[in-house]
Amino acid sequence: MLRKQKNLSGKRKAGNHRRRGSSLLMALMYVTLFGGLAASMTLFTASTVQVAHGHDQSVRAYAASEAGMSFLLMQLKQIPKPVTAAGTIDQTLARTLFSGSGGLAEKLAQQLNGTSNLRSRVCTVNATSIAIPPIQLASAIDTAEFSLRIDQDQTDPRMLHLNSIGKCGKVVKGISLDVTIEKRLRYAIYSNVAIQIGKNAVVEGDIVSTLTGFSKGPPVWMLSDFRRLANQSQLDTDLSNFRNYIKNKDAAYANRLDVRPTTANNAAQAQGFYDRNADGYIDDWDLFLNRIDSNSDKRVTSGEFTNPLTGNSYDAELFAMIDALSPPYESGGTVRSGCQDGQLDARDAYAKVKGSVKVGVTQSSWDTWAKDTSSSGGGKYGVGFREQFQGPVMSPDPTVPPVQFAIDNTDVPIILPSNFDTTSYAGKSGSAAGTQSGTVASGYLKNASITSAMANASSATESTPYGSTSIQATYSRPVFQNVTFENCKIPKGLNALFKNCTFKGVTFVDMETNITNSSGSTTTDPNDGMTWSKKMVSGQGSFSSTTALTATNSQGFKNGNNLRFDNCVFNGPIAAANPTAYTHFTNSWEFTGSTYFDNQVDPTATILAPNTNIEMGSFSDPNSAPSTLIGVVVAGNIDIRGRSVVDGSIIVCGNGAGNTTLAYFGSSDSASDPNAMPEGGFGRLYLRYNPSRSMPNGISIPITLSPNQTSFRPASNVSWPW
Repeated sequence: MLRKQKNLSGKRKAGNHRRRGSSLLMALMYVTLFGGLAASMTLFTASTVQVAHGHDQSVRAYAASEAGMSFLLMQLKQIPKPVTAAGTIDQTLARTLFSGSGGLAEKLAQQLNGTSNLRSRVCTVNATSIAIPPIQLASAIDTAEFSLRIDQDQTDPRMLHLNSIGKCGKVVKGISLDVTIEKRLRYAIYSNVAIQIGKNAVVEGDIVSTLTGFSKGPPVWMLSDFRRLANQSQLDTDLSNFRNYIKNKDAAYANRLDVRPTTANNAAQAQGFYDRNADGYIDDWDLFLNRIDSNSDKRVTSGEFTNPLTGNSYDAELFAMIDALSPPYESGGTVRSGCQDGQLDARDAYAKVKGSVKVGVTQSSWDTWAKDTSSSGGGKYGVGFREQFQGPVMSPDPTVPPVQFAIDNTDVPIILPSNFDTTSYAGKSGSAAGTQSGTVASGYLKNASITSAMANASSATESTPYGSTSIQATYSRPVFQNVTFENCKIPKGLNALFKNCTFKGVTFVDMETNITNSSGSTTTDPNDGMTWSKKMVSGQGSFSSTTALTATNSQGFKNGNNLRFDNCVFNGPIAAANPTAYTHFTNSWEFTGSTYFDNQVDPTATILAPNTNIEMGSFSDPNSAPSTLIGVVVAGNIDIRGRSVVDGSIIVCGNGAGNTTLAYFGSSDSASDPNAMPEGGFGRLYLRYNPSRSMPNGISIPITLSPNQTSFRPASNVSWPW
């Protein structure tokens, strides 16, 4: 029994041993499997972490390069740009503007050297480039950094290649952008005084008013072109109601309501406002279509634009202006579809301003002043901002806001009369232009200084401004008629009337440039300029606006030039000497009747008169005074009331006038009446900035750097340069 039990016991032990071996084997297999999985997961995780780390460094490096480009563009915006009087930047000048004394590279290095950004390093500048040492991003724990470089193109030195290289760890990424050195203002209208843009006046290009207050009125006062149409009082009501409706719905202040969202469209329709041209916005044009487009085909024919009570057009000049918008800038160009086809539709691309409007005041301060109906407030121009700023403003560049407030000299350069030098034009007129030939009596005079003794018609006594119900002075004038003048100089004190004359070549108007105050000191104050203008010759009595001024009784008459050009043609520029102060009527030119500028000598300039007052058109019948100006117009101030086209830019750099008036605001020079209506109709004014025209010589303003947005690109095969 014992043996048997032992054997049985042995069998059990043997069986148990086999079971333990199997379990161990299985355990080992599982351990090996899990170990392999763990190892592979560890390797995979480590690889993923490495990939993620590499991706993170790549993203950070690229982000650093983008941050670097933004930093560089900001620095280039902030540095004072080199100033040049040259109208066109050639290759030689471009090299000087970049690497010469006071050039871009030197100014940029001065701005950055010594700052904590460079960590005791300095920029490296040579004749064609500037290299900026690495700059670490702001975070103390972020090791990403960027390095910057600007290279001047050797084929075209006007082009600068901006490069930004970002680095994080061992990963390097780069981007580049090209900018062009230019001498352009890029403004249709620039003014240091208030700008008034009335009915039937359209602007293509940017508008700038540098005013920071309201002493001269609204910085940019605009009236809708569709107001006061004959027998269309309902449209006037629509326009007023629409301005009230969009007060808190137009964040861009562009006088356009975005109705692309269904809720906005439904809400607008509930108030009677419809997107008639289906462009996603409601503005004055849609309100006009709603009332005038009788068959709802999104266009207005001349028949639909006819007043059924009289059979006459609601406003023939407005119709003609819109139908002729945006023709080719240069002759020989392709005329756009729908131009002057006798109907108004989307192809005419109407906007009150096709560009941006920039002002020095804030929107809130403007609105507060405009709501003030007291004698010192702005309510007389229209109560509230919306009543003073009417008509759609459409920026053609989606990156540029249509309306910008609180601009300063980092946004727009300040342009003063002292920025101009017109002496080169004096050197191209009179005896400086060559030997004198011809006579006034023969109808042709060349290279001469015109004198009153040459006058070929009876003298005239007339008030100035001519035709205004509010005059500043009265002049006794020598009169010249039916004469062609070539390269002639108008000496100070002539104060003539030119009728049906043609001016060829360069016409230079001389005047006293050193304006003094009562103590005899040189002044730039327009108030001193007015006192200087009214100074009479000793013993000739006191000044009166109705007393005929002559060389015998008036110091202002002897030292200035108040001129009137009636039905004259200019085939070249007319330039003036540059007084230190704005002198109101003493240095003032008036262009009445039909005036045509067809500049065949220097197409960059039309009028260069930095501190002279310019009056164009009629105070009673704007339609009777058509004018065409091609090129840049520079004036101390300018008022245009007539049927006019300006193909170029208007620069108003004086500060003595109350406002720059474009279109009709009343029968006097000082009138600012939004409801004024001339007997002969409003006329029309079409003013467009022409980018193909260079600046004239003699304007000393900073250069501009214009980015070429299509040139932005990632750089390939970049390496860290430091």
